[in-house]
Amino acid sequence: WISSIDIIVCTPGRLVEHISRTPGFSLIHLRYLVIDEADRIIDEFKQDWLNILDNAVGLSSHLKNDFQPYMLSQSSSNRKTYQKLLFSATLTHNPEILQQLNLFHPVLFSSLSSSKSIIMPSTLRENFIVCSITYKPLIVAYLIKNQLHSERIMIFVHSKKDVDRLSTLLKLLLPDDIKVNHISRNLASKKIQTRLNMFEHGQIQILVCSDVLA
Repeated sequence: WISSIDIIVCTPGRLVEHISRTPGFSLIHLRYLVIDEADRIIDEFKQDWLNILDNAVGLSSHLKNDFQPYMLSQSSSNRKTYQKLLFSATLTHNPEILQQLNLFHPVLFSSLSSSKSIIMPSTLRENFIVCSITYKPLIVAYLIKNQLHSERIMIFVHSKKDVDRLSTLLKLLLPDDIKVNHISRNLASKKIQTRLNMFEHGQIQILVCSDVLA
């Protein structure tokens, strides 16, 4: 049998796993390959996942054998007709790297303005403070308490250890009416979803997260 999935969303590694191990999984009728965060995906090319996908597109091996006598040429049996769509905010222009994508007549679409190199949302406001790493958690607590007048604040840090330390410190330094909680990848998905729902509905005002979860 052959699967009738129309759209599949997955990581490159999981896609290779389906190609290799999932009974009935087929890319015979693949039309579009969408690669999001293409700059990061390129870093995974050492795993050779794109070549594995290219080999899987088109007729599967047993169908090629069955229809080989009726093929006009060898090249027609190996023809790959799917289109690749790459999306990235920082995609490299290095031709040596881009050639790994096996692009054919690529077309570049850029979202740029005439006055700025990058278009930012008009409602986005960016600020930063240069400080010693020692005082960073204390400055965050000060800003939340005195400067950031918001009902909900989400803070991203580097690791689970940083999540635990910062959330504990904020609970000690902030008033009791400001509810602080945290989420990281070691929590069960059900608990993560519960805390996200509480944050969305204002039951948690400060949510400290690991950057992996971002």
